[in-house]
Amino acid sequence: MEPESAVEMFKRVPVQGDTPRKYAVFIGDDDCPTISRIREEVSYQVEKWSDTVHTKLTFVNHLYKLKSERSFLRGESVLSNNVTECFGKCFSYAIAQNAGNVDGLKESIELIVPHAFGIHENCKEWCAYKKDSATYKPKDLPYGKDLTGEKLRKALEEVFEVYTNENVLKKIAQNASSQRNESLNSTTGSKNPKIRLYGGSGSAASGMCCSTKKFG
Repeated sequence: MEPESAVEMFKRVPVQGDTPRKYAVFIGDDDCPTISRIREEVSYQVEKWSDTVHTKLTFVNHLYKLKSERSFLRGESVLSNNVTECFGKCFSYAIAQNAGNVDGLKESIELIVPHAFGIHENCKEWCAYKKDSATYKPKDLPYGKDLTGEKLRKALEEVFEVYTNENVLKKIAQNASSQRNESLNSTTGSKNPKIRLYGGSGSAASGMCCSTKKFG
């Protein structure tokens, strides 16, 4: 349903005067087939940007998967929920603070893991350790202590490395959002739920009018 609707929208771009119009960008999550259908059926080039919320969710899920698949060695930190949330927050900050800056985003993502393990040589002005190393404590990490464990650090760096790939960076660096569409879908679903048949009566049109009025 979503790919077909998107293709139709990209093909039916409103025309203003004699000037042809195009939708240059599609924003969505990275596991949807919509962009593939658009590139197959739409005659002009469309760029794909990643939705920031979906990107963060996918990133955090990678960390939870890592936690479930590996055993923790004696003396190394545990990849707890609090640690995962801390990495998710840092990842979100990196995207928000480097909107439109691919190189800056790459550098920020690469610094997250070393910073969490107490390696601050390449940290920037945002790092509290740079301001006062004597009293510095990582406030978002358990017990205010740096993470430990060489194998854990390397495993985390492999997860983060996925997001420093050039193609991935170009998609996520725009800090784009499709949440307005998600909100519309949610509102429409509440007024005209899929589990009930409203199409045979006027209530379907009324439900759609109620849901779109909010965004109209």
